[in-house]
Amino acid sequence: MKDLKTRDEIRALLRDAVIADPASIGRAGELGAIEIHPHPTMLHEVDGLSWTWSCTGASPAILAALGRHAPGLQARLDLRG
Repeated sequence: MKDLKTRDEIRALLRDAVIADPASIGRAGELGAIEIHPHPTMLHEVDGLSWTWSCTGASPAILAALGRHAPGLQARLDLRG
């Protein structure tokens, strides 16, 4: 997996995780509520590469699906909102 640098790349990964595991969506349109933004303090590792984006509004179920879909991603995402 490459270093994730853009909102679009991260949204695509989240979307792919949900498509791979549709039961992870708690309510219709939940993915559309996710906001992805630079995070000033959290460091994320993708196969040893760093990225500093986080997301708001993702349910724990979606994050679990993301973890199953992309196990190299150590997802310590901001769950505010």
